[in-house]
Amino acid sequence: MNHTAVIALATALLLSIVSTPTFAKSKKNKRPTPATTEQTTTTEPSESSATAPPADDSSLVARARAAEAAQQYDQAIALYREHLTHSPMDDEARALLARRLAWQGQYDTATSLYEEILRRYPQDGDIRVALARVKAWQKNYNEAQQIFEQELTDNPNNVEAKQGLADVFYWKGDHKRAASLYEQVFAVTQDPEVQKRLESLQANSSQTAKSNE
Repeated sequence: MNHTAVIALATALLLSIVSTPTFAKSKKNKRPTPATTEQTTTTEPSESSATAPPADDSSLVARARAAEAAQQYDQAIALYREHLTHSPMDDEARALLARRLAWQGQYDTATSLYEEILRRYPQDGDIRVALARVKAWQKNYNEAQQIFEQELTDNPNNVEAKQGLADVFYWKGDHKRAASLYEQVFAVTQDPEVQKRLESLQANSSQTAKSNE
């Protein structure tokens, strides 16, 4: 082979090496084809997205509150329940539903809802007090007392718990302890209803003292 042929062969080999990309490089820089792009944007919705709540789900709670304000209590309960089917972890709505059910006398269902919340948030003072009040309305005074006392152990300045515990003592006939707690509550709240209850207890105490003389 003459010198000119050798140079020509070497030049051809060099050009073939430079112009041929490696597989790794072509894979790294590969851009999606139109078919690939279309596939990523038109996939069928998953089961979770297909069952997602409607966009205006939060308005169910607003509608339920409005129904309560209009004294349409059955409608309010239905709306709260509908909201919870879409947002089962909304414990604020669950507490609102429990409160309305309790006021409607559906104590067992209200109790179950409050207890469900407390399993997730055992230190929630508002829910503790609400549950204890329902227990008291059911005349489960010992259970109510225990819940109120636990709350006051953790939060000694919880006025709602003090008033609730005072009510329990009053209904149990322990008027001395009831009066002591009512005095503490009235000192903070100046609530006229508490004042009436306290004055009634004080009057009864005076009459009892006179009859024992």
